[in-house]
Amino acid sequence: MRQPAPLRAVADRVGLSESQAFRILQELERAGYLEHLGRSGYRLASRSVALATLIGPRPALLRAIYPVITRLAHNTGEAVVLHLRSGAARVLVLGVPAPSGPVLDPAGVLGERSPLVVGASGRIILAYLPETDLAAMDLAGITADQLRAIRDRGHEISHGENHPGISGVSAPLLAYSAGEQPTALGSITVAGPSARFGAGDLARVLTPLLGACRDLAPRLASILGPDPGAVVKALDL
Repeated sequence: MRQPAPLRAVADRVGLSESQAFRILQELERAGYLEHLGRSGYRLASRSVALATLIGPRPALLRAIYPVITRLAHNTGEAVVLHLRSGAARVLVLGVPAPSGPVLDPAGVLGERSPLVVGASGRIILAYLPETDLAAMDLAGITADQLRAIRDRGHEISHGENHPGISGVSAPLLAYSAGEQPTALGSITVAGPSARFGAGDLARVLTPLLGACRDLAPRLASILGPDPGAVVKALDL
């Protein structure tokens, strides 16, 4: 259905009364699967996007991602999460907790949707987007020089931006097209207590993280199709 979809249109489509449809839509909204846009109606929300990523395109996506993310969590001893780009936001589609804690299970926020301009996992995606995409976004003061510096490093770090006391190191999952600059399908982030993410700890985390991205990115691009950037963008329903 075209979104947002009015209550009456939804009720007619599924063969329910408006009151019955309204009660179900309310439950789906409370659970994070739908957003209610007032008189305009309803549209799919972040948890639906996350489920579409894991289930809708291909079960092969999850089979490709999970072993890489799990191995990275084991090798670093930290929590690991994977985000895919969805328009000007990123959606958390898979998380593996730290083997030893104390970071909460990141799978508990499956479907969490955050702007690309906030946090390491978003900015590393932002840094590799085409100029045409960047021109259509509110970059919240992030400059071209800052994005260039992130690309030159090949990774981004944040301290407590999304979760107090938690730091993260993020690297991009890059898709390559002939004759074009690579673009980021998403990012992998290793996250843990800020006390374990000082300057001297970077190499401990960064080397296996970059290896995981190199391993997974080509398979992810292959699964998502010949134009993976367009497929991921289409998740912003």
